[in-house]
Amino acid sequence: MQNKYHNILAKLQARNLAVTSKCVARRTKQAHTPAQAKAKCVSLIEANIRHLRNQDANVAHIPLYAQKPNGNFQVAAKYGNSYLQHWLPVVQEDGSMELDTYLESTEEGLVTALETLKELIEEGYADEAIEKVQKQNAEAGRKRMEAQQAKKRVKVQG
Repeated sequence: MQNKYHNILAKLQARNLAVTSKCVARRTKQAHTPAQAKAKCVSLIEANIRHLRNQDANVAHIPLYAQKPNGNFQVAAKYGNSYLQHWLPVVQEDGSMELDTYLESTEEGLVTALETLKELIEEGYADEAIEKVQKQNAEAGRKRMEAQQAKKRVKVQG
């Protein structure tokens, strides 16, 4: 039995690896690359397009559109749990331009609106909005981790 452990240790040391009990193993969450994040946004939009074209309740999707009281639809893009904020240009009545979050469409134009969002995201127009959501998610995760660690410290001390 002792020989078995010496063999394992020799293999680890040959690869410059060391065994330690001084840290806790935990799952690490890696942020998506910009391409992965963009692909996630696009896949959500594609699921909505498939749902609208098939009118099949079995197509899994997170709705990216909502009907307004005037009968029109608001259409938006999402990354994770957040809508992409302030990346779609809107020309105001005075000719100035502002950024908004939603497109407005009729029911017949929903697929076209979603396809347009998809194209814009694929072309990189939403990259800054996606990056902003990623930063917010990372910060929220960091705060959750700190709160969990503080809670564990209180339990150990108490």
